[in-house]
Amino acid sequence: MDCKKYLLLLVFYVVAKATPAQTITTLEGLKAKIAAVLVSGDNLPETKFNTIENMILNEPGIYNDLWGRVNNTFRNKSDQFLLKNLKIDFKTFQGNDSNKTSLGFSYKWNYEINKKKNTDYQRSEFLAKITAEGNVAFKKNLNPLDFQSAKLDIGTSGFLGGTVNKLDAALTADMNKINQQLAAIEDEDELANSPLWNDITKAMAIKNQYHYNFSATGGWEGKQDFSTSQLTYGAQLRFSAKAYSDKNPLAQLNILDYPFALIRYITGTDKSINPYGAALPIVTMGIDMVNPTKDSVRTAITGNEKQFTRFRFEAGFRTLLASINKTTMHFNAAYRYFSELNAASAIRLAKLNSFSYFTCSVTAADTYFFSYSYGKLPFDRTDNAVYELGFKFNL
Repeated sequence: MDCKKYLLLLVFYVVAKATPAQTITTLEGLKAKIAAVLVSGDNLPETKFNTIENMILNEPGIYNDLWGRVNNTFRNKSDQFLLKNLKIDFKTFQGNDSNKTSLGFSYKWNYEINKKKNTDYQRSEFLAKITAEGNVAFKKNLNPLDFQSAKLDIGTSGFLGGTVNKLDAALTADMNKINQQLAAIEDEDELANSPLWNDITKAMAIKNQYHYNFSATGGWEGKQDFSTSQLTYGAQLRFSAKAYSDKNPLAQLNILDYPFALIRYITGTDKSINPYGAALPIVTMGIDMVNPTKDSVRTAITGNEKQFTRFRFEAGFRTLLASINKTTMHFNAAYRYFSELNAASAIRLAKLNSFSYFTCSVTAADTYFFSYSYGKLPFDRTDNAVYELGFKFNL
């Protein structure tokens, strides 16, 4: 069965579950039902699609509605833990060297088991975490980001700083007094610029907060059709920091956020040009042993599939871009770098010893997004520039 038939069956199933029970005996009946649920038949000619089937097979936005309907069937079921934290972005893939596009999606999912220990200004936990992420194009030959991974992390994670776990009676009284004073301010501009907000920060005794994670890792990496794959195991360290006062020296060191602070000021989102201390990047570094289990290109170059050692570096950044007409837009960026240590000369000559990949996106109210990516991930042979436009839905 080809991809078109799978997609049409998916739409049929979701539509059937989302509407009152009826008997559908003809194709026209199915088309009418889909049109009634997903798009008005009167409005279809106003779109770029001339048939319901064409719309279903090429428009990523339609799947935002589909996943919404699926989510509603699970929303009140407490035993659906496997769907928790599943994030799906529906999109069309298009590289800079092709006019062809493919409908598809990226996915991220994680599930955690942890045991926490809390004291004032310090929280730690034992953590076991399963993650899976990747990109899937329904036309797999048009997937320029064909890299899937599934991993298990076991280690320790914790926070230092931030706020105390519980305010004492005196601090609680001070907080209540300040909140009463804020409630008495009727002018919105005066309320937004009131120095009482700084008094709240002081009363809560907020300090700079630091997060760390050290864990042993193991997992699988491969292409969406499993034609190339490898197993990995090793260790990683993740670190991040947050300064909850934007006047804090740590916040002023957030050089990545200065261009966006200017945009927020120009658009009237913020009253001054200040980088956000809560938007400092998250950094991850790791050493992995990589065991190729199915890599014909590497085998052809080296004559074997011996395991090798790899250094890995990742950085993630997210900040507020602007808030205009009650629409909030965020800028997101991520950089990933992989380098094989002591790589064989044949691997270096083939430029398969290191991979770097940068992606950035603008998202609006977690509903739609535009993104640009450049570079290559493991299994890629050349750099790709990729543009994506689509819709997002979180379960």
